[in-house]
Amino acid sequence: MNNYFGIDIEKQRAALLKSEVAKPLIDNIIKKADNAQNKEYPVIKMSEYMLFYETGNRTDFENKYYERRDDLASLSAALWLTNDKKYVKPLVDAIFTICDEYTWCLPAHAGMEKNPAPTEIVSRIDLANGETAKILTEIAVLNGDILPKYVNERIEYELRKRIIEGLKKECGWERSTSNWASVCSSCSASVLLHFGTEEEIKEFMPRLYKAIDNFLKGYEDDGCCKEGIIYWSYGFGHFLYFAQLVHTFTDGKKNYFDNPKIKNIAMFPQKVRMGQTKVYSVSDSSLNYYTDTKNLSFLRKIYGKDILYPEIALGTHQDNIFSVTGLLWFDTDYKADEWPFDTTYFENSQIFVKRSKKYSFAAKGGTNSEPHNHNDIGSFMIVDKNDNVPIADVGRGEYTKDTFNPDTRYTIFMNGSQGHSVPVINAKYQMAGTEYRAKNVKAEQSRFSLDIEGAYEDGIIERIDRTFEFTEDSVILNDEFDYSENTESICERLVSFVKPQICDGFVTLGSTKILFEKGNFEVCIGSESYDTGRQGDGKKTAYYIDFKPYKKLINKFRIEIKIGENSK
Repeated sequence: MNNYFGIDIEKQRAALLKSEVAKPLIDNIIKKADNAQNKEYPVIKMSEYMLFYETGNRTDFENKYYERRDDLASLSAALWLTNDKKYVKPLVDAIFTICDEYTWCLPAHAGMEKNPAPTEIVSRIDLANGETAKILTEIAVLNGDILPKYVNERIEYELRKRIIEGLKKECGWERSTSNWASVCSSCSASVLLHFGTEEEIKEFMPRLYKAIDNFLKGYEDDGCCKEGIIYWSYGFGHFLYFAQLVHTFTDGKKNYFDNPKIKNIAMFPQKVRMGQTKVYSVSDSSLNYYTDTKNLSFLRKIYGKDILYPEIALGTHQDNIFSVTGLLWFDTDYKADEWPFDTTYFENSQIFVKRSKKYSFAAKGGTNSEPHNHNDIGSFMIVDKNDNVPIADVGRGEYTKDTFNPDTRYTIFMNGSQGHSVPVINAKYQMAGTEYRAKNVKAEQSRFSLDIEGAYEDGIIERIDRTFEFTEDSVILNDEFDYSENTESICERLVSFVKPQICDGFVTLGSTKILFEKGNFEVCIGSESYDTGRQGDGKKTAYYIDFKPYKKLINKFRIEIKIGENSK
């Protein structure tokens, strides 16, 4: 079978097995494969599939769904790495277990409430169907010579039924500018180029090219991923997969990497990194900085040392299913780089990130209608030099049916402005929609300012000028207000992952101290506990600190956040 992954597979395998830096990654894969050898997977009942429509819960079904796929990927990778035949039987069993599933489309994407025909459900190409097809394609390419003929034939049969048949009608994601366009296009292209006929490739590939063009339109020229670091890794990572497939298939005639916008996107992770293990967790993203060795290794080969390597943390990936490209693209000479203290402003996206010796700071303007949107105009985040997060952007919570229902999305703490460090006006939070946006955004080395009254219900406040000023060890926040005739109350909120302690004229957040005008404010503390879901950071508790003025209205709010003030 042809290999369009654009790499000498045997040469890379030999390099991996000799590499000390790759050893923890390989050991982790072998351990997972060994644990998977004797597993038995129960049939996933249709009642479990339909649970999403009854309760809104996605996690229970998806945990079972992805566990067997993770095992499948580990068994395949272990067989390819070691050529040990002990992995063949459990790999074949895992392949047939997955091929026997009614549909690979997730319940949340299936639209069962519309009573679709069985053939439509089977061939509906969503993220999960695509990723399942991608790993089976990789298995056929890497291990097809070892597997029995009937296994390879079953793989091809299922891929044609579930992907190539699905391409015979237009898919909604083809018009999307989100990660869906990239993930579904790249997975479909992998199946099509490896298993499709010449006629099918000629018919369907132009649509996939167009879908990828739409995906790239979702990024501004500054390269900022408004969906956050998780979706950079997931969506842009699949774009890289697609780009490499077609570059190889066309003998280099199709080359996306001549476009300077692609390089800007490639550098996004290093620009929003805020600590050794922390990243700006804007939108439905994660606070933890996952070392995406796969994508970074690939990009380093193209752009050289303009792509910075962080300290390696093997065993982490942001795809739903581990891809063998995590091995094929891995830089066997990977070595972490020194990271600069610098300031980045994504002008198109209005995201500001400043890294200094004692702390990192990030804030955003933008709109309240962004991909995986949170109502967070004017919100900010601080990470100290020890990776503590005294002021947090809480990022994503567990995905449920309510998460993507516009009537309920912003009632969820993580998604609404109630879960962000922004004012509460008349006990009301920010509004969702394109018309709700920041104005007069200005970024300087020692100052970031913006007007945020446009994030709130029209007429309840005339003006909110928010300004951040930076010193060596502190961030000074100044808010200035002009009231409208409808303004009744103002409450300033800060959100933290560190439990606050109220003192005389200041609040402590671990080693950070917040100084405020004690005679003017009542300070109240609350908390919100939540689960971040299957690919999140586990169960978490966020604390919110409300500064409520004793007087009905105030014209100014000023605090100084001294980072590391209480540290020894």
